[in-house]
Amino acid sequence: MKKIKNNLIVLSVFAITVVFADFAAAEGGGNSLYEVSPEDCVAAAVTNSFEAKLAKLDLMIAETQKLYSEAVFDTILFGDMSYSEDKRQPVSVFAGDNRQTNLYSVGLKKELLSGTELSASWSDQRDWVNSSFVTTNPSHNAQLTLEAVQPVLKNSFGFVDRGALTVTKLAIMNADLETRERIGLLVANVEKQYWTMVFHKTTLDINEDMLKKARSLNDVNLKNYDTGLTEKADMLASEANVLIREKDVILARDEYRRAQDDLKFYMNISESIELAPRVDFSVEDENFDLAQSLKTAFEKNRIYQKMKRDVEISDITLKLKGNQLWPELDIKGTFALNGIEGDFSKAAGKTTVVDNSYYYVGAQFSFPLEN
Repeated sequence: MKKIKNNLIVLSVFAITVVFADFAAAEGGGNSLYEVSPEDCVAAAVTNSFEAKLAKLDLMIAETQKLYSEAVFDTILFGDMSYSEDKRQPVSVFAGDNRQTNLYSVGLKKELLSGTELSASWSDQRDWVNSSFVTTNPSHNAQLTLEAVQPVLKNSFGFVDRGALTVTKLAIMNADLETRERIGLLVANVEKQYWTMVFHKTTLDINEDMLKKARSLNDVNLKNYDTGLTEKADMLASEANVLIREKDVILARDEYRRAQDDLKFYMNISESIELAPRVDFSVEDENFDLAQSLKTAFEKNRIYQKMKRDVEISDITLKLKGNQLWPELDIKGTFALNGIEGDFSKAAGKTTVVDNSYYYVGAQFSFPLEN
């Protein structure tokens, strides 16, 4: 969003504030005439236009997808707490007919950019049974567990997860280009309509000046006709010329008003406001080099840049889908320390004793036989 504000709205804060305050005051009622520059019109259009607001909202929505893609690498806190009581008939009279179990566990897990899934957890299981043959009753089994899982084939070393994040970032960049393109198109239309209004204002001024001169000439011809210095045909032609110029002024005024209405439509301001251009229409010669213009067009054209990223996204997506066809082969390693005591604190203290350790290293394989 900052890029849009910096690249597209190159306007002074003072000018925008003054123009918006005037426009807001004019909304209260009554026709008001305001002289505006192209920058004033662009500022009002970008601020008030529904198209600009929708474009910005679409970009904000697209940016939220990045959170979903990055969530794969978030650190997750997990835990478990349960209580069970078993009074079912045991298979042996020595086992006891009432067994109560409390289980508590808490841990953290995180996936690295390499695809490695790391987890660390701590748990305590408290057991009590109404049997005199159990030496430690109640007993606490505290355990510290460290585990790592590394995908080797499917999603090998985090290829799929990183690729999905890359695709999302490229899609957001394309969404940013689309937003700037939509707002840029709005700005271009506003500026085009502004200069159309300037053109029709200039045309109206010319026609009004020609009407003024035609009327002056007609007054002279009328006096000369009264004194016999001008023929009747010349006088009628002079009057006809005045009528033609009046018609041209009416048509030019209508075109000027229509240009104002079209500009107010882009600016999304009240119809009661009457606009007038602050700058005059002028034409200056400029020389352009065709090769340089084509180079600049390809470098600056947002649609071309978006299409290049679309190709890159398609290429990455194709590779990701190809990786999804591979079987799953994960290397898994587990290290655990535990302690069993009747007292909780003593059981927890034994989780630091290496003698009570557990090691596991293995490979897990799965491959769908269908589809």
